[in-house]
Amino acid sequence: MDTVVLVTDQPLQLTRKRLADDPELAPGVAIVGTYLDDALLTRAVADPDWDSDSDMGLLGQPRRLHYQATEIDGGTIRAELSAVIPAADIPREPWQAEPDDDAPPLIFPLGIVVRIAADRTGAELDVECFIHFQAILSGAGEPVADRILKNL
Repeated sequence: MDTVVLVTDQPLQLTRKRLADDPELAPGVAIVGTYLDDALLTRAVADPDWDSDSDMGLLGQPRRLHYQATEIDGGTIRAELSAVIPAADIPREPWQAEPDDDAPPLIFPLGIVVRIAADRTGAELDVECFIHFQAILSGAGEPVADRILKNL
């Protein structure tokens, strides 16, 4: 299975907010939206007690956005959006050592996005993923739940 990974060149100011819970579609969990400016990038489920402090300040400053996609049955592209957190910015206990300069970053999951097969242009997977990622960054992407509900 081919995987396409794209990352923004520049850090972006991402924010996460608790959205209205939906006990019918997602019982017993919190629904958290990730935003770039006013555009909703994705929704995700979280622990029922999630609040803005739950992210430990990891999104308090701009972060690079990580997109990792694969093609699933039927030609739909499924991608995970994450924030790239440098190892030096990961909270540590006072007794923990500072990470080495070459320590790997934390890929902090934000949610899942899809590009439905019917929306694809017919280009190669890497080109389709680039188009999808550009749409997400421009605010034209849709969270997977919204897209699926519209197609029911």
